[in-house]
Order: sequence, then structure tokens, then C-alpha cells
Amino acid sequence: MRDGVSGDEEDAGTTMSYAAEIAIESGFTDLFVTLTERAWVRDGLAPVEISALFSLVSLAHRDAEAAALLLDMPFLATVEMDDLGMLQDLEQLPPDQLGAALASPSLEGGIGDGDEVAVSALRLAALAPDALSRIERLGWVSDGVSAHESGGVLALHELALDARAVFAAVEARGWLRDGLAIAETRALWTLWAMSGRSYAAADEAATLRILAMPFLDEVSGTDAAALAALDRALSSSRPLFDRILAHPPLASGIADEHAVRVAALDAVVDERPELVDVILDPERTPVETRVVELPLAGAVTLSAVHAGSEPGGTLGIVEEVVRAHEGFMGAAFPASHVAVVVADIGVLGGGGPRGVITVAPGNGEDRRLLAHELAHVYWPFHPPWIAEGAAEFMASRVAELRPLAPCPLADTLGSLDRLAWEDRESSDDIYRGSGCAYSLGRGLFLDLHETLGDEAFRRGFARLYLAMRDESHEAVCAGVERGVCYVRSAFVGDAASASAGLAAPVIDRWYGATEE
Repeated sequence: MRDGVSGDEEDAGTTMSYAAEIAIESGFTDLFVTLTERAWVRDGLAPVEISALFSLVSLAHRDAEAAALLLDMPFLATVEMDDLGMLQDLEQLPPDQLGAALASPSLEGGIGDGDEVAVSALRLAALAPDALSRIERLGWVSDGVSAHESGGVLALHELALDARAVFAAVEARGWLRDGLAIAETRALWTLWAMSGRSYAAADEAATLRILAMPFLDEVSGTDAAALAALDRALSSSRPLFDRILAHPPLASGIADEHAVRVAALDAVVDERPELVDVILDPERTPVETRVVELPLAGAVTLSAVHAGSEPGGTLGIVEEVVRAHEGFMGAAFPASHVAVVVADIGVLGGGGPRGVITVAPGNGEDRRLLAHELAHVYWPFHPPWIAEGAAEFMASRVAELRPLAPCPLADTLGSLDRLAWEDRESSDDIYRGSGCAYSLGRGLFLDLHETLGDEAFRRGFARLYLAMRDESHEAVCAGVERGVCYVRSAFVGDAASASAGLAAPVIDRWYGATEE
């Protein structure tokens, strides 16, 4: 702090002062000393660590002895987003139950990384024990929850606490009997967002109405995407949401054959709601669909939705690109349903992790544009120079490398980051409006690929994707240089020494001087 205090450090200082006061008042000054000796406190505090610190202070205010036990548990050796989530779950316990919860046999040896389900179950045991009992009687849960099953179990916990009628309706549907597929887990989280009291726009009655519809008898990736589009419509405009459900083909309930069209609404409800009726009308909007089997992701449904235009070769290009992207990334394609909506929404193209992308009319067979937008299913991350640079790089793997205008605002990515950081209200214009995120970001990845060679680059590129997807380095990568911190970790910190030695000067050249 002697080098000057940033906004985050000021927040940390305030929290540390509060922690000291709580420790002294409670007679546990040793607790404060133990806290300050933690490596993640001594080396400066990232935002996720500040939030964890505040949770620990809150827990200590209730039960300082139990908080002291927490500090010695393995999950707090470092602090990541999952650790913060567990602390926040513990904060929801009744104050007099924290100590007993920490002594639970399910936490023998203390809370460790990956114990999110066990900690969430303690919260459910205190607040909704009947629901916990019903969940734990499911055969696939009682046998032990695997890593890929944990997301679904956590979604059930949240529904049981926040939207009990929806939880009961899900139980009645029968999805839970044989485990949860990825699409079913995604649907559960969407149902929670639509109905849970944690969300301002939540509407339990509307959620129950949708949950009773035929398209959710069984849940595929297309059904989950349609549910997500309905959630977006409900959050955007209740009149628009009601209009969708009142559309003549849907008035008696959404069926499987409607799901592709409903999923496509995700692309228009915010910016072009007038296209809702066009997309839902089969006379005005032809739809093509095919199911493909990808080596890593398995079955993926691909759709092309042509709002006011005739079908062309879009779907074939989409399949080729999705296969190429998964092959290059070496990680499962992240969406089980992909819809390309050819419609006039005021931009050339747009895409993101939900798997619904848009292209302007006349561009449905633009291979490079489709490749860029489909890459955003992997790369939706901040800062934009990573998202756009990675998408441009991946597009160059399957389509002709197009020239990009040089960045007019900055010579390096570091300078670009600082401009955006200083003027956050205009950051999207600085990054995307100027074209700088595309040209400088792609330049970095092209240079790394040429320098490292294909195999080493792909390993680093995959590490970067997985780390940013999971927010793995939030305790050390924060602030203006968050993006380059992740890039350095993937291509230098976690790489073999030979590759790291080659990558470091490339990153330095493109990013420029870092802040001290």
C-alpha cells in the first residue's frame, strides 16, 4: 500500500479495519493475526479475495471460533470464485448452526476445493431439509455426485430454496430419475433465474406455466435454448413475453416442433422485438435443422433460421465450421444447440456462448463471418481483445485471412486496455468500435501461433479458454491487466519452459509495458 492505494486496495483496507474491530470485540485477536498471515492477504487483494474477506468477517461476527476453524481449512489456502461461493453459502446458515455444520461428517478433514455440493447441502439441511432428503434419495445422487453432475445438483438446491413450487414441478416431470444431461442442467439454472426470488424479474407463475408445456416433457439442447430465450424475453419485456406465448401456434403450449423458432428469438427480443412474429411464422421464416455427432461434444443440433429470406447453403457451412472449431480447440463444443438467425438486426453479425448467432441478410453463406461468430461460443470473454482476437484467429483457420485496419487509438494492447479502463463508459467503442480489439488481438494470436508452432500454440490456446471459462485466476488476474495476466498464465506460466521462453517476448511486444 505504500506505492499508492487503488480503489480495490481502498476497499480491502476498509474490510481489514472492520475485520480487526470484529476480532478485538469478540476477543479473538488471534483470528485477525492468522488472517493477515495468509499469503493471499499479504500479496495484495483481488476483488474476489476482498469479497471472501468480507464473508469471513461476517461469519466471524456471528461465530469467531467457527470462523477461525474455517481459516485453517484447505479451500482457503487460495481464494477462487468457487471458494467465495462456499463462504456465501455458509453465510446463509442460521448464526447458531455454523459450528455444528462445520463439524458435519460430510466435511471430514475440513472443506476442500470441490466441496461445493457438500457445503450447499449443509445450507439446504438447515433451511429446507425435506427438499434435501428428496434430492439425496435420487439414486444417482446417493451414489456420490461426480464433477459433471455437481452443476445440476447445485441448481436443484437453489430451486429448492428459492422457488419451491418450481422445484416440485421439476420433480413431477421425471427429469431427475436417471441423472441430468448438460441440457437438463442448463434448463434447471434457467428455471431458477426465471422463478427464484434472487432475481428481480422472476415470475414463478409464468415459469410454472412454461414448465407444463410439451416441449419440456424431455429436454434436449434445443429445448434448453428455447427456455433461455423465454427467460430473456421475460426479463426484457413482460408484454413481449406474453405476446410470444399468445402467438397462434404457441397458444396451446410450446411443442417440440416450435422449440427451434422460440430459441431463435434469443437474438431479437432485445434489439428487434418486431421480428418475433416474423420468426414464429413458418410462412415467412423457413427453418432448416440437422443433428450432427461431434467427436467431443456428442450430439449437437444445428439450425438455420431465415427471417424473411430463402434458405441457402448456411447449414452446411455451419457444420463444417463447428467441426473445425472443435477439432482445433481440442475441447468439446460448448453448446448442444446452435442456431444461425439470418435477419436484419442492425449489425453484420453477432454471437455468444448461448449458441444463437445472427448474420445480416445476404451473409448467410459468408464463411468467414459465420466462423467468427461461431467462435464466440468458445470466446465470449472480457477483455474484448481476447474475445475478438481469438474469434478472428479461429476464423482465419477455416476461411481466407482478411486484412484488418490498423488500430487508430493505440500501438499496443496494454495502451488499449488503459484507454478503456480510464473511460469505462466508452470502453466498447474503444475496443470494438475502433476495430482495435480485432486487429491487435488477432495480431497477438497469429504471432504466437507462428512463433510457437501449431501444437504448442493449441495447448496454450486451450489452457487460456479453459481458465477464462472457469475464471481460474481471478485471485491474481484483476483490474486493467486481467486479460494479459490470463494470457501469460496460459502461454508462459503453465507452459513448458521452451514454449514459455518463446511466448514471453511475443506477449511483451504486443502488450507493451505493464503497470508497476
